[in-house]
Amino acid sequence: MENNNISLKAVVDKSNNRVVFVESNEKFVDIVFSFLTMPMGSVVRLTRNRPPAASIGCMNNLYNSVEILDKRYLRTEACKTMLLYPRNGAGNECKNLKLVINDGVQMRYFVCETDDCANSNYKLLSHYRNAICRCGNRMNWGREVKEREPTRVVFDDQDEGVFVKGPIQLTISYELQVMPSSTPDLDATQHLRSKETTAMLVSPKLAPGFSYEGQPLNIEEYMHQPYYYVITQGSGHFVTSDEMLIHSGEAISSSVLTVIDPKSPCYDNLSTGRGFLKGPAMFTITDDLTITPLSSVTGLSAIRKLKVPFSDLEEHIVYVGKEEASRLLVASFVSETALTNTFLLKESEQGS
Repeated sequence: MENNNISLKAVVDKSNNRVVFVESNEKFVDIVFSFLTMPMGSVVRLTRNRPPAASIGCMNNLYNSVEILDKRYLRTEACKTMLLYPRNGAGNECKNLKLVINDGVQMRYFVCETDDCANSNYKLLSHYRNAICRCGNRMNWGREVKEREPTRVVFDDQDEGVFVKGPIQLTISYELQVMPSSTPDLDATQHLRSKETTAMLVSPKLAPGFSYEGQPLNIEEYMHQPYYYVITQGSGHFVTSDEMLIHSGEAISSSVLTVIDPKSPCYDNLSTGRGFLKGPAMFTITDDLTITPLSSVTGLSAIRKLKVPFSDLEEHIVYVGKEEASRLLVASFVSETALTNTFLLKESEQGS
């Protein structure tokens, strides 16, 4: 059985019972760096039941709201899975970590149940079960994905890292500042694998299919890699993104597949840009980002729970643009009163 333990040399301040710094090779630093690539939904899911018990601002409430939200408010069945088990845009790189922490949904490949629809008709591919093909049938036919055999990942002293060039010894301080043992600032050109992997850490993008038009933070998403549906001489069918396999002796035909937008229903699944929720719809959002469908009951119960007299209530109209969305994002990480910090505190600052 493969040993996935990583050895660290720790310097401990015994009087304060505190780790001052640790020394390790690139394999541990790769794991720490991979935290920067994780979607927030994965971070909440992986940490909410792990010691030390702590909430990440309002994010736990936001995650729980999606968990209990009735699927009739979502545009497709895949939307809830995408929010609760989001894909990592750097997922292919993170698969090569010595310790894989993210337990998200494995990438899957589905084509239409109708014979030859993927080969000669609509030629669609879905990463989620129960998507509806444009012919009207469900895309529940899971297909094998064939790629050339990758080089086996062997963790020894001569391995290069995933994000970090190896072999190398690095120092990680107690506040997770990473430094080579010989120099004070980590040099990206010298110590990181490539410009592409560096960008995955400092400017991560969303996984393909997770973005939508009008997103106020304007976070980019990676593009889908090309996929091909291949029929072989033995009547076998497989999906691949490796063009070399298409030209192998066993392949007799192939077609380029279009990956559908998992957030869009069958009549619109080739277009992109729509969000996760079905509209028009209204919701109640409390200060701690607990979200429920709007009703007179939920509004009154929230007021009673907070013990706020009706005479003290005022109605304000607020607007959300890029600045407000950024403030809300920050507040949701560090505060349990995200709406107050975003809107009321901003008004107070302007007034002063």
